Amino acid sequence: MKKKKNTDGDLVFKPYALKTSSLFLTGDIDDKMTEKVGRFLSAVSDEINTVDVYVDSFGGTTGSARSICYLLKSSGKKIRTIGLSNVISAGITIFLSGEERIATPETHFMFHEIQIELSGSMSRTKKDIETYKREEDWYLQWIVKNTSLTMKELKKILESDEEYFFDIEEAREYGMVDGVLQMKGVK
Repeated sequence: MKKKKNTDGDLVFKPYALKTSSLFLTGDIDDKMTEKVGRFLSAVSDEINTVDVYVDSFGGTTGSARSICYLLKSSGKKIRTIGLSNVISAGITIFLSGEERIATPETHFMFHEIQIELSGSMSRTKKDIETYKREEDWYLQWIVKNTSLTMKELKKILESDEEYFFDIEEAREYGMVDGVLQMKGVK
């Protein structure tokens, strides 16, 4: 709100349009979160230029993460992602959707091969494996497309550790993080 004096000298408050809106994505990345993002983006005013997306997630389904990434990238808004505590697994793909990416000094990052569970007939299992392979291809391509990592480097990292955890400095080396969010009054 802007303060302005009226003709009597009293302070009056004049509303103004905010240029930024915030979306908090915490918890499991699933269909419910996808719906939340879709509803949020469809309600954002045309006057809003930037959407700050706060990410704090241990991950979820690749399909839901992909849908959220596409919703963010096609929103017509500048997307600024802020990694809070955990940017893990499918959470990394959402974090990488930001045109500008910021994280706290304590943010934990992790990527890994996608996790699958299979049961059922042999023919059904073969089809499921093909589907999961496409999901994994998208996941790896998205990381490569939005970082400085090559596919060869990423695959080498994934082969070295089942769950590869790293800190903000390493994330900066990979071209994942543009800046560090510092809390006021904290040294």
